[in-house]
Amino acid sequence: MRVLITGGGGYIAKSIHAALKDNYVIVNPNRQELDLTCNHSIKSFFDKHGYFDAVIHTAIKGGSRLNVDDWSVLDTNLSMYYNLCSKERHFNKFINIGSGAEIYSPDTPYGLSKKAIAKSIESKSNKYINLRIFAVFDENELDTRFIKANIKRAINGEPLEVYEDKYMDFFYMEDFIKVIKAILNYKNHQKEINCVYEKKYKLSEIASTINNLSTHKVPISIAQRQSENYTGDFNLSIPYVGMEKGIEIVYKKMITQQ
Repeated sequence: MRVLITGGGGYIAKSIHAALKDNYVIVNPNRQELDLTCNHSIKSFFDKHGYFDAVIHTAIKGGSRLNVDDWSVLDTNLSMYYNLCSKERHFNKFINIGSGAEIYSPDTPYGLSKKAIAKSIESKSNKYINLRIFAVFDENELDTRFIKANIKRAINGEPLEVYEDKYMDFFYMEDFIKVIKAILNYKNHQKEINCVYEKKYKLSEIASTINNLSTHKVPISIAQRQSENYTGDFNLSIPYVGMEKGIEIVYKKMITQQ
């Protein structure tokens, strides 16, 4: 099976590539090899590489909570998506990596682009799938992300920090890869899949799970600031590792890396 993964340098793309490379023929171009905003670049790329069993579209602009996006983000993201769609005769499945921003921040350039793509996929054939993630974690995520940052604090004996105690759907990367493989290997699948667990966790509960993995408990600082929950409906049941076991695995790996 031949798989094209866009967004080659990103966390999601690199994780998928590492998980699939031993059993699939993976093409994972960087931006110089494939400029998704350029029709000529896309035509040349598909003329060279031919047909793919699946495209996993992770390439995206914007969406960082540390930056304010301008409206060029909307143009860029829609351009990349529609340019790929124009080459649909070159692939059998199209897996778009969606976002909770479609639901919770549709008035931002990033959220609106994700919502527009999700709505477009609703109207397309079953070869298109929107795989929505809210937050994915493992030991390779950015050090500033909630779970990894608090595991580091626990290991170093520092207080854990919860800035907004809301429900949030974190999803272990190994489970995300299981969903990807299920879509790749089966013909009958849902067109919209939320990468979430049936059980919902508040950030304070996740911090307590991390704290309980150590024999040396540390304080948990919970700010009183309130914000909207960031969750999705559970709609795919497969044998997941799960949130708590996933955190335990990441914790043990980070201990050995010290």
